[in-house]
Amino acid sequence: MACNCSFSHFLNINWHSEIEEFDREFQRVKAVTERGFFSKDEYMDIYKVTGVEVDSRRVFGEFCEKIMKSTFARFASSVRNLPGLDELSAIEFVLTILENKEDVQLPIAISQGNKWVNDSLLMKLDDEHILEMTKQQFINMCDPGMTAVHQECSRLIEKTNLTFEETTFLVSLNLLYPKRERRHLIHMHQRFILAFTRYLESQYGTKYHIRLIELVNLMSSLKLHARTGQKWLRDNEEYLNTVYRSKIMKIFTKNLPLEQANTLLKELKI
Repeated sequence: MACNCSFSHFLNINWHSEIEEFDREFQRVKAVTERGFFSKDEYMDIYKVTGVEVDSRRVFGEFCEKIMKSTFARFASSVRNLPGLDELSAIEFVLTILENKEDVQLPIAISQGNKWVNDSLLMKLDDEHILEMTKQQFINMCDPGMTAVHQECSRLIEKTNLTFEETTFLVSLNLLYPKRERRHLIHMHQRFILAFTRYLESQYGTKYHIRLIELVNLMSSLKLHARTGQKWLRDNEEYLNTVYRSKIMKIFTKNLPLEQANTLLKELKI
């Protein structure tokens, strides 16, 4: 299928070729994570008064930024090749990405197998590089509310047993949704719906509609939680600007004007 072919290289990322001195960087951020962090409020209170960073969360943030840049570059190049999206102008394509920013996270999370286990988040980059962050560390990096949202999203994905193939179909359908300004995508969107239906039927037989309902419910729940996440980003802009300073994080943590976001993407050469 076109969408599976487009997204297949998510499953085989060679981090040594993506990030310079990757092993050293990984060990450094692993040590930082094991040492732990002050709470977000304590960190910001001290930083605003003294300018001193009381822990090394920015080291963790910079590593996450490098991971995000590499994975987003792959995501953008993958979806750009989807039938229908390959016909969009550069500015239309950027708009489509920005309208579906939460979709960037889903194939990454599924392909890497990120999940909560015994109140710790396991972030699996590959079989040899797995970062573990305890629930309390995660809370200190954000707050209890967003930690609960992240855990619930992880629980829903695991409960649904979402596969990578299903993920690629769902993300493709969201990106190809024919909004008023992109009515020319109607035919391609309908073709993807038909292909997705046939795929589910091949996997689940006559009960494929039950699986479809499960997936629709999952995506509805994830979008609801994504809105909560977007509000949190707006409410914590000062903190995010302090910890995450790269162009890629500005794209995902701010509601930038389209032209400004497009400029940042061009500067990143994505």
